[in-house]
Amino acid sequence: MRPQRQSGQTLPRTRAASSGLSVLEICAQLTDSSADPAALLETLAASARQLFQATAAEMLVKDGETPVLKNRVAQPPSAVALLSQAQPFAEEAISKNNLVSFRLTPVEEKKSACYGLAQPLITAQSVQVLLVLREKAFTQAESFACSTLGSVCRLALENRELAGLSSG
Repeated sequence: MRPQRQSGQTLPRTRAASSGLSVLEICAQLTDSSADPAALLETLAASARQLFQATAAEMLVKDGETPVLKNRVAQPPSAVALLSQAQPFAEEAISKNNLVSFRLTPVEEKKSACYGLAQPLITAQSVQVLLVLREKAFTQAESFACSTLGSVCRLALENRELAGLSSG
């Protein structure tokens, strides 16, 4: 027999369910048709930093052959150095067109290892990578959430590109 819930009583949310809800809320923000691409990428980086409790979350934009950091979210100086070290993983994510999970070992002996995710956002007109770094490893569910956020953001960017082509 299942336990009965009294009227007006809510069930407690687990951390996974709460995180899933957060991903859906962020996806809703990413599909806002009034946002320009720069604001969309800024929202994605800021949301990823908060959702994954990350040390750093930043967009790399491919300019020519090399992805370049775009300072969309304020980072501590140590995080900027780590983001620069993560650039090869961003390039790997672009070449595979798939999420790349990685571990960085800081040059300074006193610092602990850093874990990261590199999610490419490749459209017909642009190539970006979302880099997320933090001190603890990412779970499979968190990797899936990052991939989902990247996919929704890529679709929103593609829709804006198509809208620009049809109106111009």
